Amino acid sequence: MISVGGPGECNVYLTSRCNAACPFCARTVGRTVPVPDVTPEIMARVLSRYPSIINCCVAGFGEPFLSEQLYPVADYLTEQRRGVSLITNGALLAKHDGRLAERRWLYVSVSLNACESAEHEERMALHRAFGLVLDGIRAGLVAGLPIGVSFVIGRSNYERIPRYLDLAAQLSVRFVSMMNTLPHGGQDDE
Repeated sequence: MISVGGPGECNVYLTSRCNAACPFCARTVGRTVPVPDVTPEIMARVLSRYPSIINCCVAGFGEPFLSEQLYPVADYLTEQRRGVSLITNGALLAKHDGRLAERRWLYVSVSLNACESAEHEERMALHRAFGLVLDGIRAGLVAGLPIGVSFVIGRSNYERIPRYLDLAAQLSVRFVSMMNTLPHGGQDDE
């Protein structure tokens, strides 16, 4: 939504650190530069410049749970009466579900990029990722979080869309988001 007088939405790239190495991510193919984490003070400057922002999505070219600023930034945005959502790769979600449940989120989107363990681990380059992500999704749903899943779709996996939708239905998530692979100028661009 764009409000009159300026942007209504803001994507907050909280951190550039990540616990995964997804081959379709710009961070992995060397197309990003490490930057300091976003802080509540930085968000205050953004909101003062763009007071029309009503919703902020905390995401980034990194895993938000790796930043100590996740909860301070989310709390600041809530105090400023902005809607807050989160995008995570989900591998650390189960460890944080209690802290997440203490806050009001518009949604928590978990990247689930395969329907089977071996493929998911290959796509994230993170050992045991599939089980960790599924455990995190289930724990978050039990905690009452508004969890959905997202899939990155490209030439190599578009035929699996029905299987992704089946898995999402089995998990009973609130929404499914599918996005195309974004080109970063690497050899593996889909």
